[in-house]
Amino acid sequence: MSRHLLALPLLLLVACAPSGDPADERFASELGVDLSTMEKRESGLYVQDLVEGTGPEAGDGTHVIVAYTGWLTDGTKFASTHDEGREPIQFVLGAHQVLPGLEEGMYGMKVGGKRKLVLPSSLALGSISFGVIPANAVLVYEVELVAFGPTGDPAEETYAAELGVDLTTMEKRESGLYVQDVVVGTGAEALSGMELTVHYTGWLTDGTQFDSSRSEGRTPMQFILGANSLIQGFEEGVQGMKVGGKRKLVLPSKLAYGVDGYGSIQPNAVLVFEVELLEATAQ
Repeated sequence: MSRHLLALPLLLLVACAPSGDPADERFASELGVDLSTMEKRESGLYVQDLVEGTGPEAGDGTHVIVAYTGWLTDGTKFASTHDEGREPIQFVLGAHQVLPGLEEGMYGMKVGGKRKLVLPSSLALGSISFGVIPANAVLVYEVELVAFGPTGDPAEETYAAELGVDLTTMEKRESGLYVQDVVVGTGAEALSGMELTVHYTGWLTDGTQFDSSRSEGRTPMQFILGANSLIQGFEEGVQGMKVGGKRKLVLPSKLAYGVDGYGSIQPNAVLVFEVELLEATAQ
């Protein structure tokens, strides 16, 4: 008899464990979820447009800036960009940077549009629990496409005046890199395999400086050209410089940090560098 009594709580736990299927859930009334009025995608995602938005649709490779609130089915809010001190999130569609259901739900949205999404657990955290989100939880989101972020193409950017960037006066390489010699050097030429010593400063297109070897306490940077220890556009841009020379480089995001970004550098960011070649030593 005691064995059966001990097994009973376990049976109850199994019976009450969430299935992860939205159709098996009861939704708090304040969430306003009625699955019968929502589009069910083949993936199991439920979608409902609240506001259509205007302009082009978000698709593969689109950098989206999104405001959202997320709830459990019982109405518990687990995250919101509308909370004090929070900002909209940014990610690139197709880069798998957010939950699969959240990413899928953004496709086809237009700027200003709002959607309600109901994610089966298979498109959320699955069997993983996180904070207040239990394993196999169905999640409810309301998302707003605030804006599109940068495309990563220098030709589609506006540059802060202090950067002095005029793409029409720069050489555009086949890779998409823009190059302009500010000072032509007269010393040794930078070739693959050489150890280079350079001073550099890097900016975002709005003029925000994100790094500089000229900052207080910093020293010139040394690296082996061609060793792929730096971002691709920087290495390509210094190739062929001569000692004493200075160059301005404008890097498309694909030659910088791409869809992932880095630190304060957002996804698909175009970068501007000014580089001075101090030394070029054969190894």
